[in-house]
Amino acid sequence: MWNSIRILGLQESFENILGSESYQRNSEEMLKKFHTSNSAENPIFSPYDKDSSGHYGSFDA
Repeated sequence: MWNSIRILGLQESFENILGSESYQRNSEEMLKKFHTSNSAENPIFSPYDKDSSGHYGSFDA
């Protein structure tokens, strides 16, 4: 009984955060930045990029 009440309270607070205008505006801005900067010419991260020690991304064994 108490667990379900606690979970409902958490869900309500998450909905308040997700429903707030500033949160929606910020997430839209982040998506725009991601889509414009994560292009073939300017990738944010590529597994084929070498780091300073010459290793390839996170796929290097």
